[in-house]
Amino acid sequence: MKTFCATLFSLVTWTLAMPANASDDAAIEWYVNNFPPVIITAGPDVGRGWADKRVQRLTRRLTTFRHEVVNASAIRMFEDMKTKPNICSAFLLKTPEREAFIEFSKPFSWIVPNGVVVTTARYATLKPYMNEQGELHLGNMLADGRRIGISATRSYGEGIDVAIKKYRDKPVVVVVPSSNFPAGRLLKLIDQDEYDVTPGYSEELMYMASENAIDRKDIAFLPVAEQPPLIPTYVGCSKSELGKQFIAAINQLIADPDVQKEDSAAYRMWLDEKTAARYDLLRSRLPLG
Repeated sequence: MKTFCATLFSLVTWTLAMPANASDDAAIEWYVNNFPPVIITAGPDVGRGWADKRVQRLTRRLTTFRHEVVNASAIRMFEDMKTKPNICSAFLLKTPEREAFIEFSKPFSWIVPNGVVVTTARYATLKPYMNEQGELHLGNMLADGRRIGISATRSYGEGIDVAIKKYRDKPVVVVVPSSNFPAGRLLKLIDQDEYDVTPGYSEELMYMASENAIDRKDIAFLPVAEQPPLIPTYVGCSKSELGKQFIAAINQLIADPDVQKEDSAAYRMWLDEKTAARYDLLRSRLPLG
């Protein structure tokens, strides 16, 4: 394992020249945590996640900075962002709490927010809770006694979180004890009858299904009506002079249509066919840049 990590680190470490006007001589450290297919740090798809591609794209273009990629948990990343001047993440959602210690870029790309997965065998039973756009009214579903299986510590976005919070102490919210999310929840969804749906990102859930020999034809991803249609993602860095300089450089790249196109394509390739079609439609309707 140590040999593998050392090899991985050497493959994803870039040493480039630092700008003369930089306020710190440290490299930009990209913290990554295995979250396939957003970031993939192990297995045959290592480095092929869509946020991995974003890091690679930025390091190729921003050659006046030195770059290193470091494997670290999300908890460590946020702690280090508060105390070190050179920590960055390629995939962050913006919250008021995080803005206190993170310098965020402009919206880099827009993605489909967390929804839910249901088995195709149970799909028809959820139709009474769907609107004309095929979105699930999660609050209505839970109010009617249908169940959702969740991770204890994860946030799924305001719409889903609010719906879950209302019923958190009720039997309709099932906290699934597993060290392998969302794979553990998916397997229980397929093999048992503890809950009707489980939340997550479309690409995340479909990737885990494939990794665990679950036929994609046996599951379906549903957008949730309480969630926005698309959400912005950001690059975030330590709120320091170096972080501000780097984010300013990233913001200039974000204005490049080619960068936007490449980033969107890297994300879209991981979506299931139905979600990809919906993503294309929403992208075409909104002035996303």
